[in-house]
Amino acid sequence: MKTKVRTITCNNKGFTLVELLVASTIAILCISSIVTMLIRSREIETGDRYRRYARALVISELEDSKYHHTQYTTLKTSVGTTTKNVIIDTRGNYDDIQGTMTVSIGAEDVRTSSDGVDFNFVPISVTISWSTTDGNDSITLTKTITRII
Repeated sequence: MKTKVRTITCNNKGFTLVELLVASTIAILCISSIVTMLIRSREIETGDRYRRYARALVISELEDSKYHHTQYTTLKTSVGTTTKNVIIDTRGNYDDIQGTMTVSIGAEDVRTSSDGVDFNFVPISVTISWSTTDGNDSITLTKTITRII
């Protein structure tokens, strides 16, 4: 009896299923990390935009307070805290957020400088606070109006 030898030829022209699974897993991980990075950078940019606009509102309010109280005597009698609602509108789009502005005018104080000059001062503090999906945020600036005695 004769035995026949059968030859098996190997065709290495394609990828195996395991190689395809490994390559697709690596691709999915890379793409998901890039998308996550883009989303997070957008959130950071939006938060910075809100802070810049809020800071501009605070500076504007400080300048208004300084302008309306050009007479030092009217400023020192305005001691107290006022609160009002503001809209932090960064681009005129629909991403406006509601915030609260608090203006505090402190009590007059008298100090003496190092060279012996007495002066009065009244602190004005302006705070804007707001809430976003990332949590609460606020910005506070304080200005001191002085008068040499």
